[in-house]
Amino acid sequence: MNPVWTTRLARLGFCAVLLVILLAGLRSDPVPEAFENQDKLHHWVGFACLTLSAWLAFPRTRLPWLFLWPFLVSVGVELGQELLPLRTASLADIVANVLGVLSGIGCTLVLRRFWSPGQVEQAGEPEVDAS
Repeated sequence: MNPVWTTRLARLGFCAVLLVILLAGLRSDPVPEAFENQDKLHHWVGFACLTLSAWLAFPRTRLPWLFLWPFLVSVGVELGQELLPLRTASLADIVANVLGVLSGIGCTLVLRRFWSPGQVEQAGEPEVDAS
């Protein structure tokens, strides 16, 4: 696949994950739960996916920024919920989000050992022959 398209698809995936988090987090009524505290699982998985997709979409992003931006989205969604009539902000949700962000960073660190999406980002530049 063309490296430019790979980068575009990664960014499209990041936008899709972000959109799902924002729409689910800022709905006027909470997402139905099949078991108690299922929402914490949603928070954890959602923010792990957001962090991992952010790294794939923007591979040159440094780890502190990869933590900060999803964390700010997390706090923003929780504060936004406080403005909705049937929702409330929750510190436990923010903790689940932070654990998800840290899990996403952990996956990023593992994947960095095997594959660097930065190669995709730089693929449009001509390669220099070392010989």
